Amino acid sequence: MNTANTEEYENIVCHCTGTSQNKIKNLFAEGCTNFDAMAERSGVCSGCGGCEDAVRDLINDLKYA
Repeated sequence: MNTANTEEYENIVCHCTGTSQNKIKNLFAEGCTNFDAMAERSGVCSGCGGCEDAVRDLINDLKYA
């Protein structure tokens, strides 16, 4: 696994969908600035739901960065 793929894997927020922090940051920049919009666009929390707190925290961090 090359370095870029390793970093992306280590930054996975939602393991059910493979959604990374980078994807969430990109979608946030495109206008998905709340949890519901992010879940709809990325599919996060559509599996086990274990990522909800991490996704919400990341969105809040991005809002107040």
